[in-house]
Amino acid sequence: MVNVLQVLQEYPGMLRGRIVQISGVAGLTLAVHLIASFQRSAASIAAYIGTRQALPFPADIEQAGVILSQLMVVLSQQPHTHSASAVEVLLRSQQVPVVCLDWVALTGGPSGRGVSVPPGVLARYMHQCRHSKTTLIILSGTHPVVLGPVVGVHLHTHIVHTGGREERLHVEVLRSRISLHSGAYDVVLPDRLC
Repeated sequence: MVNVLQVLQEYPGMLRGRIVQISGVAGLTLAVHLIASFQRSAASIAAYIGTRQALPFPADIEQAGVILSQLMVVLSQQPHTHSASAVEVLLRSQQVPVVCLDWVALTGGPSGRGVSVPPGVLARYMHQCRHSKTTLIILSGTHPVVLGPVVGVHLHTHIVHTGGREERLHVEVLRSRISLHSGAYDVVLPDRLC
């Protein structure tokens, strides 16, 4: 069995062709670590789909290891049409090994509750992920409810204060269709990245 930190740092290919749901506080931090890991291993472009209001600060994601020149950013004002189309175009292109969809930002949903993605949309995403071998990361808010049976891996995050100004991100595997060691692990948080 592989623990979740090994996947984040060394073996992101284990998540290829799957939908990865990230819920909890600071889910974007975990997504950024995954994007950076994919960029290191595949040496290719990654994509982030969200809104201008929720766009991560470039210096923070660069500090976390993301190569900005290889990050495609799609900003949408109408989540149910443009963002769904953008995800499908990117998945079908087979040119982007990882796509991060900030569903909470796009729907304007409160981050304190879980948000749902329509089942038909999720089913299309799953089929396209499998066919293209692209990983789709969906940020779903702080509530740990799984989006549906098509989610291959569901990671839930908590911030742990270790004393002083240090904080760590506790990552728990809530559901996994691959041999991921269930449990909780720590990842150092970059400044200001949430």
